[in-house]
This record gives sequence, structure tokens and C-alpha cells, in this order.
Amino acid sequence: MSNKQTEAEKVWKEAGENHHLDEITVARVWGRIFQRIQSFRRRRKYAGIAAAAALLFGLGFFLRNSFADQFKEQMVFESGEKQLSLNLKDGSTVLLLPHSKLVLHKQFSRKTRAAEFFGSGDFKITEDAAHPFVIAAKGFEVKVLGTQFLLISDGNREEVNLKKGLVEILSENKTWKLQPKEIWERTNGEVKQ
Repeated sequence: MSNKQTEAEKVWKEAGENHHLDEITVARVWGRIFQRIQSFRRRRKYAGIAAAAALLFGLGFFLRNSFADQFKEQMVFESGEKQLSLNLKDGSTVLLLPHSKLVLHKQFSRKTRAAEFFGSGDFKITEDAAHPFVIAAKGFEVKVLGTQFLLISDGNREEVNLKKGLVEILSENKTWKLQPKEIWERTNGEVKQ
């Protein structure tokens, strides 16, 4: 019995002396009081457990959603023998031609848009001037702000054929900017525009 229970019982007995209650009634009342105290303690214990479980669940959900991209592996898309059409998180679309490969970096999203590419593909990039789409190909990079172009980087030749918009190509510490209907190509180490 706790100190508070002992004190409550003492006060009850002193009060009971003035009211002439029989022992059976006193015992029954005390039984109900202790029953309610125990019930309250159990409810408080279960409420604490439920609150802790809800907190852990909420924290887990928050961490899963907030940091999920940081723990994912790179996303690799390979077309194999057939074409493969992709819809990316940022709204861009890519058509990988046969025997092509696109690797999206771990944190690919609307804020960080970086990829690696090998093969041939038709790209339609969602416009976002604050977050350019950067594609690393063999020996060069294509920086895109929002456009449509054909990219070939298959080991034999590297080519960017701009259909609309604007792209910037970085290769060998040089930069080229393409306008619509312009073609940049590198064959045997020589660059033609």
C-alpha cells in the first residue's frame, strides 16, 4: 500500500468514526476505491504505451518519407533489345532506344536532376531553370534547362541533336550552346557543330 493510500485510509477511518458505518460496508467501499485506483493505473499505463507507440510510428513515418531518397540505390534503366519509355519524377520523359542505359543518381528529384547515360535516347526534359538536368555521357556532359533532344553516346560516336529549347555541352574543358535544329557531334576526338 502506498503512502497516499495509507493516508487516505487514515482520513477515512477518522471520518467513519463520526458516521457509524459497519465493517462490511467500509470494506466494500475500500474495495471499490482500490479497484478504481488500480483501473486508473492500468489505463494510465496503457495510455502511456499507446502514446509511445504513436510517437514511434509517427517518427518512423516522417524519417521514411524525409530521408527515403538518401538510402535508395541508384536507379538503373536498360532497354535491352527493345525501346524503353520512362516517366521520371520531375515530369521529364525519356525514350531509351535499344541497347541503351540510363542511371539516375540516388537523390534524383525536382531539386537534383543528374543522370549518366550510354546508348541512344530521345529526351523531353521538364523546364526548370533553377535545377538543370545534367546528363553525363562518355567524355562529355549535357546540361539541360528544359528541352527536347536526341542523345547518342554509344562508344563509337557522341552526338546531341537539339529539337527544341536550349542545351549546354561541356567536353574537354570547353562549352558549347546549341540552338534548336543544331547538332553537336564528336567523332574520333574531333568536335563539329
